[in-house]
This record gives sequence, C-alpha cells and structure tokens, in this order.
Amino acid sequence: MKKITKFLVRILCLTCAILLAAVLLPAVKSLLPQPGYARTSTQLTHAMQEAGELTAVTYTDTGVAVAETKALLVGTVLKVSIPYEYKIGFGFALEDVVLEANESSIAVYLPDIVMLHDSFTVTGEVQVEKLLYDLTEKHYQQILDDEALSCRKRYLDGNEYQQAAWDAACKALSGLFSQWTGEENLPLTFLSKAELSST
Repeated sequence: MKKITKFLVRILCLTCAILLAAVLLPAVKSLLPQPGYARTSTQLTHAMQEAGELTAVTYTDTGVAVAETKALLVGTVLKVSIPYEYKIGFGFALEDVVLEANESSIAVYLPDIVMLHDSFTVTGEVQVEKLLYDLTEKHYQQILDDEALSCRKRYLDGNEYQQAAWDAACKALSGLFSQWTGEENLPLTFLSKAELSST
C-alpha cells in the first residue's frame, strides 16, 4: 500500500512540476538574453497591440457642391450650391503589423493602407436658386451623399494618396518605435504584409 501511495505521490508531483514549468516558461524565456533584436521586437509587438489604430495621414478638402435640376424646354429650374469640408484618414490597425527580428535588424510587415474614417460637413450657407421646383429634404440629402461619395472615391482611387499614406506610416512607426524603446535609429526595413505571406 505504501508503494502505491509513494508512486501516486511521485506522479502527482511530476504532473505539478510539468504544469508549473509550462506556465512559467514564457515568463522565464522573456527574461533570458535574446539574440539580436528579438527582445526589442517582442516589446514593440506588445506596445502595438495596446495602441489601437495608426492614422498615418489625414487629408482635408473644401469646396462647393453644385447641383442643377433641368427641365425639358425650360432649362435649369433649380440650382443648389453647398459649401463643404471633407476629411479622410488613412492608416491601419497596429495589431495587424508583424515584426520579424534577426541579429542586425527588424523587418516590419505593414498591412494594406485603408480608410479609417471620413466626414463630410456643410460649412456655410446653402444657396438655392429656384424657378419652378423647391428643394426637398430628400433631394438635399442626395446632393450631400453624392458629393461625399465623389470625394471618397477620388482619394480611394488615387494611387498617390495610398503611396503618401504608406510613406507617412513608415515615418510615424519609426518615431513610435524609437519613443517606445528609447533607442534612436533602430534598423528597420518596411515591407508589405503580402510579402510575408509569399515567403
């Protein structure tokens, strides 16, 4: 009976030791010396997971949306002019950034730049020139929606805006990484996340 009890106690102690090692291993591993920039990469990954989104660049446009309603034989029967301000922000979620460290540098794989937010605001008095038709609430809202969509499409379709956002994101991340680690001139290589999946 004593032999069986000793055997069971040994198994129980061994099981507890294995479970304890499994739980403590990640914490101990992070305290051990890590080669190259592995530790810095781990530190930055944790910081990015807590930081949320990065708005790399914001564009602001002002203009006047002009809509005319024409009738056959009569011509223009309603003209509406609406001054506006349009803003759009490009960036990405920082948790989607992937870091790969080696002895001499950190590869930073960025996700696709996306529109994070946009807004369309009427900034002044709406001018209405009516001959036969009144401006309805539905028509007014349609003018706003059409102009906002046109502004958004211009930015989303413009490659130059995407490239500018990419460049701004790289610069912003370099600054954030230096701030979070206290190290200036970290050796960073910025790549598209698509390149990560292809390797």
